Amino acid sequence: HHGIYGYAYPTDRFMMGMQKKKDKIAVFNAISPAPITREAVIRAFSLATARQIEPCYENTSLLEMARNAGFQTLWLSKQGGVGLHDTLVKVIAMQAHTVSFIPGQFDDTLLKPFSEHLREDTKLFFVLHLRGSHLGYKYGHNKADFERSANSLPKYRHYDATIANTDQFLESLTALVGNDKNTLFIYISDHGEIVNKGHGMPALDARQYEIPFVVWSENQLLIQQLGDSVDRFSVQRGSDKVFNTSLLPLVIAETMGYCISDGYRKQALDEGKYVFHVDGRSYPIESLKRGH
Repeated sequence: HHGIYGYAYPTDRFMMGMQKKKDKIAVFNAISPAPITREAVIRAFSLATARQIEPCYENTSLLEMARNAGFQTLWLSKQGGVGLHDTLVKVIAMQAHTVSFIPGQFDDTLLKPFSEHLREDTKLFFVLHLRGSHLGYKYGHNKADFERSANSLPKYRHYDATIANTDQFLESLTALVGNDKNTLFIYISDHGEIVNKGHGMPALDARQYEIPFVVWSENQLLIQQLGDSVDRFSVQRGSDKVFNTSLLPLVIAETMGYCISDGYRKQALDEGKYVFHVDGRSYPIESLKRGH
C-alpha cells in the first residue's frame, strides 16, 4: 500500500516526492525472511537465515559488525522489551551501546531521543524499531493521517492512514539530519501484512512476506554502493529479482567497508531463496502465492 510501489492512493507522499530525486533514493523489490516480528528481526540483524537459526547464536551480528567498524550503536524501539515473543529480539537489541524502549502511542516519540543522540564527531548506527502498521490500525494513526488517506477505499483507510503516519515520521526523521552527506537512511518492514487480517497466518500468502525496502541519502555514491550490493545479493523469483532481508547484514557490512568472500556470497544467495514460516519449516520463495 505504498505509492512508490504503484499503489493507487498517495499514502506515502514524502517517499513519492523523494522518488523524483532519482539520484538520492533507491526502491527495491524485497521479501521478509519470516511473517512475524520475532523471527524476521533476528534474521535481519544476524547471520541467521530461514533454514539456519544457529548463526544467530554462533556468529557475529550486524550490531557487532557496526561496533567493530567503529560505530556507536543505538537501538530505539516502540516495541516492548520483555516477554516470550520478543526475547531474541531483545537479545539482539541489547548488543547496542545504547538501548531505549520508548513509551507513547505514536512512533514520533522516537524523534526526540534520536535528535538528542545525534553527534557530528562520532560514527553513529541507529536502529529505530517502529510500531508501524499492526492490527488495531485505528490506534496507529492520528486525525491528520486519516485525512491524508481520504482517497483510499473505506475498508483500507485506517490501514493506509498508518502508512501515512510512518511516512510522516520518516520525513521528520530526515529533516533532523538535514543535508548531511555522511548519512544513509534504510527503511524496511520486518514483515508483510494481509490487510484487515494480520500476519503470521498458516497460508503461504506472499502478502505476509512482501515488504518495502527503501534507501535514501544526500550522497549519491552511498546510494550507488548499497544498490550494487543489494543487486549482488538478490535472487530470482519467477521472472523478477527479489532481495531477502535475511541478507541485509551482508549488504550493510559491505557498505561499512567489510569484504564478503565469493564463497560466502554464494552460500548466502542459496539461503536467500528460502523463507521461514509459522509452522517452523522453511520453504522456497516460489512457494509464496498471493491470496485474495
